[in-house]
Amino acid sequence: MEVYKIAGNITSTGLMASIDAPADGRIRGVLLTVDLSPASGADCAGNVEVSFSSSAVMGTNDARAAIVGAYVRNELTTSGSVNPTANVFVGDLDITVLAGERLYMHGIVAGSPTVLDAQAYVYIDTQGAGARPQPRRR
Repeated sequence: MEVYKIAGNITSTGLMASIDAPADGRIRGVLLTVDLSPASGADCAGNVEVSFSSSAVMGTNDARAAIVGAYVRNELTTSGSVNPTANVFVGDLDITVLAGERLYMHGIVAGSPTVLDAQAYVYIDTQGAGARPQPRRR
């Protein structure tokens, strides 16, 4: 089992970071940490996802390329509700990943954040990959 980190930050919607899988394997778990820093006195929200898709699929139903996502918000001026940080772990996964296959981390922001920051720790079992799996159908 090896851990690969994807880290990035954005101030507007877009690609945060990407990595290529180093070898054939199975994704066994993903830890996603997200932090939203609002501009002074501004409401804002952020959504982050890790997926096999080169474009964000957060608002898409039946998005089979998505692996994990998290939503954070700061609505202090309108409702007094603040949830600027999220830590999400999804385990007990068994997702095929091929050597060289790219994993993407996308972010969507609304309002006026100073920055949306995220790190994903992807746990890949390259030892028990076995026979070369079939490519992913999209």
